[in-house]
Amino acid sequence: MTNASQNEPVAVCETLLPNLQIWEPEAIQWELDRPQGCKLTLPQGDWNTPGVPFTYAFFMPDGVWFPPHAHPSDARVVVIKGNLLLGQGSTMDTAAVRILGPGSTAFRARQSCTL
Repeated sequence: MTNASQNEPVAVCETLLPNLQIWEPEAIQWELDRPQGCKLTLPQGDWNTPGVPFTYAFFMPDGVWFPPHAHPSDARVVVIKGNLLLGQGSTMDTAAVRILGPGSTAFRARQSCTL
């Protein structure tokens, strides 16, 4: 970050960001192996407690489809690499997916059902 008028770095006070957490893609340590070569990790939060925010990272090999599901908390998705084919609804409809490319972000508010 720079100061536009002076083109000098702007200091960020550490007291404003005491809980900053950063996860870089190449440093992810996968914790769980799932069927079909999928992997995931939960670097922050609790995905089993309704209303508690969480962050998880997942890797899906090309051609793998996750079945319809819901989360007990708000869900955010950021695509880092490749394309994510994202559907909605309670049934699998591969013809109605949205294609999210690298840098895309999606948000879905908490649903009342659980995984």
